[in-house]
Amino acid sequence: MPKPSETSVFTRTGNTAGHHEKVEKLASQWKGKVIEITVGPKKITFITPPGVQSRGEYSVKNFRAQMEKDGLWEDWKVET
Repeated sequence: MPKPSETSVFTRTGNTAGHHEKVEKLASQWKGKVIEITVGPKKITFITPPGVQSRGEYSVKNFRAQMEKDGLWEDWKVET
């Protein structure tokens, strides 16, 4: 059985007070959906089941868009 794909996409660059908790709350809204989002102290990791990579990419883009809308993106960057 194929293993899920785990990708760390976003890396923390700042530490604005209260933002980490808000990002965790945003990630918790995705529980029970196709992907799992883990917010760590330095990275946000997306875990996608096998066979749904395109949905995972879509979810990553939507998650970032929501972070930007909520003013949470300033502490993060796309990992290179």
